[in-house]
Parts: sequence; C-alpha cells; structure tokens
Amino acid sequence: MLFTVHPIRHFHFGTHDGTTWSEKVTFLNSGNVGIGTTNPGATLDLVNTANAWATRGIRLLGPNMNAGGALMVSVGKADSAYNMGQMYFYQAGDGSTSNRLSFGLHSVDDVLNILGTGNVGIGMTNPGSYKLLTNY
Repeated sequence: MLFTVHPIRHFHFGTHDGTTWSEKVTFLNSGNVGIGTTNPGATLDLVNTANAWATRGIRLLGPNMNAGGALMVSVGKADSAYNMGQMYFYQAGDGSTSNRLSFGLHSVDDVLNILGTGNVGIGMTNPGSYKLLTNY
C-alpha cells in the first residue's frame, strides 16, 4: 500500500504493481472520502465497479461474536431518542434460524424483526411460526 499527497487538493492511498498506480482511497480537502472513486461527491462515497449480480459493497463482520451479540448500523441526526434509526443483526447462535435482522429507532429497539425462518415480527422479536405477527 502506497500513498501520495497532492498539496492543497487531496490525499490518496493505493497500490502499485511495478507498472501501474491504482488509487483505492481518496481524501479531498472538502472532507469527502472516496473508496473506489477519485472524486467523492459525498462525505463517504463508496463505489463498487465489480460486474456481478450480487456485489457486497459494505460488510460488517464479527467473526468472534457469541450468542447474544449484535452488530449495528445507525443513521440519523443525533445519538438520542427518536433522532437516529438503526438496523442490527442479532446472533442467537451459529447457523440458528433464530438469528434476526432488526430495525428500530434510538430508544425504540426491535420495531421490525426478520428471523432466519423468514418469519416477521412487528413489535416483537419472536413471531413464532407466523409469517407476519404484530404486537400492535
């Protein structure tokens, strides 16, 4: 991994195979960061140019996660009640159909839950044997 600095404009990380320089990450003086693009148009701009029907642009993995663990992604205005949405993966156990993907808001967890069985719970984390079960 090599890097170059262009005074005043930007900072790049990339690779060089002895012949060709390939930029991988770009930091602009505007504060925008690009991965897979040299001209990021947002605070974080991810571009995956792989020509595949199922590309994985972003992955968060916790290979040492134990039962009861979770990985969360949050977005919103502030880290406070109702001002941030969240999505997380809850690990009930390795290969368990009780593993779930959950959606909610800060301070209102588990609003929508999708289990490994395909069953969906609204307002409950365990919809049992129902494809859709609501607690409202």
